[in-house]
Amino acid sequence: SYTNAIALNGEPNCELLVSRGCAYLVGKRGDLALSDFNAALKLLPDHPVILINRALAFRDLDKQANAITDLNRVIELWPTHTRSYFIRAELYA
Repeated sequence: SYTNAIALNGEPNCELLVSRGCAYLVGKRGDLALSDFNAALKLLPDHPVILINRALAFRDLDKQANAITDLNRVIELWPTHTRSYFIRAELYA
């Protein structure tokens, strides 16, 4: 239904893209999730929540270096967000 909502909206909608991307993450469709998070970041560059989700998509696609880059950026933007540190530590391990 997110796909239908995106199509009916007529313009790119960041919330819909992120929601569909998260649904793709849960469904283990990292490639599709990555596409949605990339599109959302074009609308809201450097948004920490979108970057975290994109890092998770990169992780699922075995692109650890890209995931770490996104998490490093999140930590710069939002240094008190502890989950970013835990995810990054998992990737380094």
